Amino acid sequence: MLCTDELRVALRDRGHCWGLLVLCRARGALPFSPADVALAARLSTPVGRALRQAFLLGGTDLGDTPDAPGLVVLDRDGRIRQATPTARHWLGQIQESRPTDEETGPLALQAVAAGVRTTAHENTGESSAPVHSTRSRVRTHSGHRVTLHATHMPVPGEGEGPGEDAGAGHTCVSVGLSQPGELAALVLDAYGLSARERQVAQRVLVGRSTIEIVDELAITEDTVQDRLKKIFRKADVHSRRELMEEAFFHHYLPGLVQPPLTTDGRRRPRGGGAGKEAAGAG
Repeated sequence: MLCTDELRVALRDRGHCWGLLVLCRARGALPFSPADVALAARLSTPVGRALRQAFLLGGTDLGDTPDAPGLVVLDRDGRIRQATPTARHWLGQIQESRPTDEETGPLALQAVAAGVRTTAHENTGESSAPVHSTRSRVRTHSGHRVTLHATHMPVPGEGEGPGEDAGAGHTCVSVGLSQPGELAALVLDAYGLSARERQVAQRVLVGRSTIEIVDELAITEDTVQDRLKKIFRKADVHSRRELMEEAFFHHYLPGLVQPPLTTDGRRRPRGGGAGKEAAGAG
């Protein structure tokens, strides 16, 4: 379907963009009116808030997922030339409204690939930064978060002459589960914590005492306690222990060594790791 008019709405809440809504009018339809734009603007915050809250996942995985990332290689036109089975698995899981094209993959893949190629093109001739990269985290149908890390690899001899395209090489994209440490900032943002509250929360989650937080942040004990009260209220908990055990154990607790969690930070079933083992034990 050809689109004759397009309206894009950034879905924002608490100073962050949690999604993007793209509306299109088909050929022959009237363009978006000022009233349509005003309505879309009113949707931005409530929908953004819903997306933020939906990020705070709970529940138990019934089986393991691939731990190692996969690799995709795209040509200058964005077509997939090579892809490992693990990469194909995660690309097929990315949550998008349109069916995934086997030749080009999901839009999220094309977005990071186009972004890194654009960066390479804009920095043509800068020998200090010959390799360019960008990354993005996206949601899957099962509720996981997948990290796409794109790197542009120029072909030797191409893009070096006047007027030549530095984006003429290949784009390599690593596709794999986002690690708990990567998601820590997103989780704290999803709870709606301010930058100063995040500083305290991050230290609480790795076991810092009040005195240690006072020393590290150069603030008073009263300030620490005041920020903790705000953190507890926003996370809907009542103590440090609840913050760690009841809230973040159900989401993406960072910094755990050998936790009873899957690679995306959710709890494994008690008494087993993979779903097959748990089923056999029952």
